[in-house]
Amino acid sequence: MPRSSKPVLVNGLAMAVVFFIVRIAVIPSYYSQVFATFGTEGYIRLGIGPQVAWIVSCVILDILNVFWMYKIVRGFYRIVKPKPGGKPTRNHAD
Repeated sequence: MPRSSKPVLVNGLAMAVVFFIVRIAVIPSYYSQVFATFGTEGYIRLGIGPQVAWIVSCVILDILNVFWMYKIVRGFYRIVKPKPGGKPTRNHAD
C-alpha cells in the first residue's frame, strides 16, 4: 500500500495523536506530582541513590519521548506535504 493512501495516513495520524496523549500530554501532570513529593518523609527515607535514579531516569525517558514525537510528526508531515509539483510525496524511506 502506498504511504500516501488514506488508510496509511489515518493510521499515522491516529498513532501521532495517541502517542501525544499517552506520552507527551501527561508530562506536566507527572512532574507536578514528582515535585509535590520533594521534602516528604517518604522521599527523604529513599536516600540519595534512589532519588537521583528516579529523577534522572524520568528525565531521560521524557527526552526520548519528545524526540520520538518529533520524529512521528516529521514523518507524517513529509508524507502529507505537497511536492513542488503540487502532489503529496510518495514512498519516502525513513
